[in-house]
Amino acid sequence: MTFLFLHWESLFIPHLTCIYIFMFSIFNSHHLCNQIRIPNMVNPFSDQKQFMKACDQTADNVMNAEQYDLYRKLIAEEVGELDDAVKNNDQVEQLDALIDILVVTIGAIHSMGADAEGAWNEVFQTNLAKIDPQTGKVTKRGDGKVLKPEGWKAPELKPFLSEFK
Repeated sequence: MTFLFLHWESLFIPHLTCIYIFMFSIFNSHHLCNQIRIPNMVNPFSDQKQFMKACDQTADNVMNAEQYDLYRKLIAEEVGELDDAVKNNDQVEQLDALIDILVVTIGAIHSMGADAEGAWNEVFQTNLAKIDPQTGKVTKRGDGKVLKPEGWKAPELKPFLSEFK
């Protein structure tokens, strides 16, 4: 049985929480997979990087073309599984496929040697710039696609690619 004791500071500093969890999990069990997960402290980018390292895959700031090709194929495979789940009206399988698409997409980004979190933040900031400051809403096409407002600028992603660092 594992008991987890956290100092109040660790609730606000995720790195400290990870240290405490790791220290207690060392004494806990037979395998690192038995580490305790703290709800609402998930970081899919670091989670996937950790999983990739356990799979002996490259997850650092280096392009791995062979691995990247694998992840591109996995993305297509997962999209196919999503299509099948939609055809079968199976929401559980749809959710599984969508999460798997996220996982393999993040794996592809890591395989590119890119800074996934930095790129995410850059893209998301440009998405937030589509919100009209007066109304707090976005402008949409008839089919629901969000339109880019006048003066909108595309994300600057070159700095997040390993070859441009």
